[in-house]
Amino acid sequence: MTGATETASDAATAPKKARTRGKSGPRIDGGTQTARQRGAVILEVLGGMLRPSQAAKVLEVSVPRYYTLEKRALEGLLHACEPQDPGRKAGDPAKETEKLRKDVKRLEQECARYRALARASQHAVGLSSAKMSPPPGKRKPTVRALRAARSLREESPSGQEESHP
Repeated sequence: MTGATETASDAATAPKKARTRGKSGPRIDGGTQTARQRGAVILEVLGGMLRPSQAAKVLEVSVPRYYTLEKRALEGLLHACEPQDPGRKAGDPAKETEKLRKDVKRLEQECARYRALARASQHAVGLSSAKMSPPPGKRKPTVRALRAARSLREESPSGQEESHP
């Protein structure tokens, strides 16, 4: 009896065996249905299961077109087998753009902070604050009433500026 309980507990704590792939082969993700079908047929020809003329019929292409597809597939295989340089790659342009946007935002905030520090230090020392230009991309706000008045003057029906008292 003790042997049976030890075996059950040993089975529960024993590491699981690695799964075997069996006859299904490696799992290949990605690609359109057409690309996957072409790849499978080309591998069957290279594996000796089909002749190129049979493969052309399955793919509904001419034999010369089949050979072109096979050549492109083998070139892709060779390209994928090339050794790659170690390390990180340049990356996705969208990620680079997002990183640069974050940097710009951070630098604008830093610039605004330094401007505020400069104004505070000038005020503390008693210096008249020098007229600082607004940060690029931002302009001094105009009073809405003045903008409306300017707009009305520009749109006067006689085309002449009216005199103001």
